Amino acid sequence: ERARIARDHAGDLVDEATITRIASAEALSPAVIARVASVVGALRKELPAERRGSAMELLINDLLKHGARGLLALRNAGGATFAQDQASSVVW
Repeated sequence: ERARIARDHAGDLVDEATITRIASAEALSPAVIARVASVVGALRKELPAERRGSAMELLINDLLKHGARGLLALRNAGGATFAQDQASSVVW
């Protein structure tokens, strides 16, 4: 089920190996997959195709490890998270 969701949201962004790794994360919700895919998709022009998979996995790992605070840390370190409410770290 997660593999299908990952393919639906990120199949045009990342390779099948990345989809397989994403699908293997049991703690990963469909909403997180969709949100991270939308962030990486929004950065498509700035992010070379060969880096999209690692960017998606980095965001997912950071969300699983630190929640929304992790995205704020990425933003503060100069990373791109598309759009973010600095107070709540909500990304859209």
